[in-house]
Amino acid sequence: MISVNQPLLQTSRAPQALKSAIAPLAQLEMDDAGILDRVTMRTIQGHDDVPMMAKKEAVSEPRADFTKNFITRIRQSKGEAKLTFVSTPAQNKKQGFNIAEGFRLEDKDYGIVLDPREMSMKGWSAKDYSAHWSDVRRAFAKDLQMVMGPGWKQSPHCVDAAKQAHELGIPTKSYELKSLDRAAIEIRLTEVDHDLTQRGFPPQNLVGTLNGAVDHNYLDDQAGQASTTEGTLTDPAGYLSDVVGRTLRGREKSTNDGALQAGMLTQSTFTQLYLEKTREQLNGRPLTYVSTPITGGTAKFDLFDELRVKDKTDFDAAGKQRFLDDVIVKNTNSAFHVAEALREDSSYGVVMDPSEITIPRWSQAEYSAHWDEVVLQLASKLVLAPGWDHSTGSILELKRALDKGIPIEEVTVETLSSSDLSKL
Repeated sequence: MISVNQPLLQTSRAPQALKSAIAPLAQLEMDDAGILDRVTMRTIQGHDDVPMMAKKEAVSEPRADFTKNFITRIRQSKGEAKLTFVSTPAQNKKQGFNIAEGFRLEDKDYGIVLDPREMSMKGWSAKDYSAHWSDVRRAFAKDLQMVMGPGWKQSPHCVDAAKQAHELGIPTKSYELKSLDRAAIEIRLTEVDHDLTQRGFPPQNLVGTLNGAVDHNYLDDQAGQASTTEGTLTDPAGYLSDVVGRTLRGREKSTNDGALQAGMLTQSTFTQLYLEKTREQLNGRPLTYVSTPITGGTAKFDLFDELRVKDKTDFDAAGKQRFLDDVIVKNTNSAFHVAEALREDSSYGVVMDPSEITIPRWSQAEYSAHWDEVVLQLASKLVLAPGWDHSTGSILELKRALDKGIPIEEVTVETLSSSDLSKL
């Protein structure tokens, strides 16, 4: 018998609230204590560094006792942070993981994110899992929010979870993709313009950008500063085929360097080859284009607020590193998880994530010219990732999609009304 007294999480991508040490729990068998740590860590951190399919864990203690200790672990880990419980149908495990991972990047809005699909216990029945998560929701009802994933209304266990949340007064939201038309987009951008002005930022003229205004300061900005990969690009067509594969299938299925060598090509040559190789890999299938902020979005303005600057030129060396970590990397990771979630839904065809490309020394004008041609010639649908309404690049892509007349959807998390939940 031992007392458990160790940090639960050490990774840099976990919210700060998860990095504090855990106070001792009640006495547990050594094996059960280790299992409790592993299960809790996986549930609140995901499976990025461990196998996607969880090994079934076996504990000697009864289910009710394990749940009680699990609740204690979560309570000690979260501190004052809020909790978000992601409820997704069992068959949508990978999609649910990517939704949860996207929320973990927004810890100020979602706090500690619980993904029940990450728990796998040997000998537990469906009733055991249901009782476990029911007890968890009841224990944290005062500082928990529920987010229901796609298809939840067709899943009995998700509906039961939503019912209990409603009875306990837990705020319940729905992750969905919502269609947008020009009128709704212009209203949104007008609101964002007003909000940013109120926060003391220079007028952004986002509606003007949508309607054709040119922001030369934006277009002249150099988006990437990395050095071009050393060596010679001996097979541009083959290299571009690999680059396209990375944007269509994701970084986890690619050994490509993210297009670092593409700086050896002119933008027009790169775009021509990129379109050619994308058509080959699409082979007639429809393409959904994920429009995402990379150097902008809400993350940029939040960082500017925190550091009390109005422009990137105001950054010192530490500020530049924060911009890389808290804006560019955060936006890129968010886009990856949005794209991965969409790839689990066959109705979106082939999904393209433009954030997988980083081309040294390209200006924003070159990026915009490239992706404008991609949307114009190849996209059959455009999906807007979180933060798009604060991003000039996304608005330029959105303008092209509106002019082309293809469907436009937005990834959104909307609060379910009391009447919606009562109907369950």
